[in-house]
Amino acid sequence: MIVEPTRTLSRDLGPVSAHTDLAHLLNGLVVLSVGRASSEQAAVNRALKATGAVVLVRSSAAEMAQMLRAFIPSLVVTEAASADDAGAAVVRAIRRLPPDDGGALPVIGICARTMDDFSTIAGQFQGVLVDPFEPRDVARTVLRVMKSSS
Repeated sequence: MIVEPTRTLSRDLGPVSAHTDLAHLLNGLVVLSVGRASSEQAAVNRALKATGAVVLVRSSAAEMAQMLRAFIPSLVVTEAASADDAGAAVVRAIRRLPPDDGGALPVIGICARTMDDFSTIAGQFQGVLVDPFEPRDVARTVLRVMKSSS
């Protein structure tokens, strides 16, 4: 049985500016954070929680695949350019699934380096966060990805 996320962001929430209150911007959005416990991924998870998202954490593509059998989150965040290609493995595992079972999930890549460092896989991600980033950057990226995926 597949459980759908509690909320999607189908309405236009407007621009996220320096004056936007972030506390409840992503309320109810369920985000699956997949990967090793890097400082960048931890920062994204904190930013997501600070903006109201529910963050579920899994350490590998295998753990993610097991969870997706029972629950489909709103989107996935994972490292985009890790030495072990874990982020690419996460994307491949998602895209192998049928669309109704999570295969069409939007994926945001987290990168500690410049975009050029992972240009060969960048097209696999619907959004990218390059460190350093602020909670506002995370919220903007999530809103843009969710809007384009709906």
